[in-house]
Amino acid sequence: MTIFKSICPYDCPTTCGLLVQSDGTRISRVKGDPEDPVCGGVICRKMQHYEKSIHSPERIYTPLKRNGKKGEDCFEPISWDEAVETITGKWKQALSEYGPDSILPFYYSGVMSLIQRNCGDALFNRMGACDLVKTLCASAKGAGYKAVMGDTGCLDPRELADSDFYIVWGSNMKATRLQSMPDLVKGRKQGKRVVLIECFAGEMAEYCDRVVLVKPGTDGALALAMMHVLAKEGLDDADFLQNEAVGYSEFKATLGQYTPEWAESVCGVSAQVIIELAREYAAASAPAIILGSGNSRYGNGGMTVRLITILSSFTGAWQRPGGGFCGCNPGGGPFIDMDRITRPDLRKNKGRKVNINQLAMALKGGQGQTPIRCLHIYGSNPVGSVSNHWVSVRGLKIRIFLP
Repeated sequence: MTIFKSICPYDCPTTCGLLVQSDGTRISRVKGDPEDPVCGGVICRKMQHYEKSIHSPERIYTPLKRNGKKGEDCFEPISWDEAVETITGKWKQALSEYGPDSILPFYYSGVMSLIQRNCGDALFNRMGACDLVKTLCASAKGAGYKAVMGDTGCLDPRELADSDFYIVWGSNMKATRLQSMPDLVKGRKQGKRVVLIECFAGEMAEYCDRVVLVKPGTDGALALAMMHVLAKEGLDDADFLQNEAVGYSEFKATLGQYTPEWAESVCGVSAQVIIELAREYAAASAPAIILGSGNSRYGNGGMTVRLITILSSFTGAWQRPGGGFCGCNPGGGPFIDMDRITRPDLRKNKGRKVNINQLAMALKGGQGQTPIRCLHIYGSNPVGSVSNHWVSVRGLKIRIFLP
């Protein structure tokens, strides 16, 4: 047996390092790589028995072509050459009869990595097909963070060991940030406080010293009231904010109306708890806010994240190792040139944009839009993951060329 180094390809941006045991033909074991700087050998249940998925008898190894009605689950194997001929033939037909606006690539996060996830864009840009706007998961979260921080990456999770106070805000880290859980557990043993802000405490409560339950979608009100307390009691780092932030004075002037009593009526957290939480946050030298994505999935989601991001800078925590905001991409921004993968230069037309959340409407057509005739799905399951489920299913049954 030989041990090979690899990384996890599943739907998660962590890309944990793996040690894969194989005889060159079959994988016999997968475990975390203790030398990996992110996971440190800790991997989630999805990958602990990855060899069973790789060698599952239910895996599909050859193309299948439908030989019955849609929905009957009747398929027959075909060759790769026939599959390529079938698909490209339908594309040519759609381009000839309906134009490039009738072809839509559809993918999301079934597989990750920059190349594996996005490599299809070059093909569809060259074809002039529709441009899929991928706002399914945490786009509002990213927009809210960027509105404050621009292209500055967030706190690297590896710095959490240096934090001296943790606010876990809307995140079940046991399930979604497993690799950072050791920092919290060790931190509590060292006397560091952990506060959970959630609308449902769930499995994280037992790892926290305090649980603050908010009404869903009202997290921004809590953040505003905490900043009201910080400003009123002189606990904000005015020098840092004046020198390193834009608009601090103007923003601070608006905080007077957002009292803890006001927030209590909005988010359901008592005014006294809000005051105590703000003071505890300010007393820390390098507090870290670890933000999940659930509270960004409301109509006010972008603003919610914007306010929490501002709060993370209000005491000057970013100046110190372990202080700041953790929960968005720590290595994005200008460090990655996605154009080298997606090749927008190959596109010769403007291209119709289709939001991933409006797939049902695109399949149905209407309002002068060409119905989608060829839907090329990879790395995603639109039936199980996008809105307007039944209309999407009807559209898939009726409109799409591909078998």
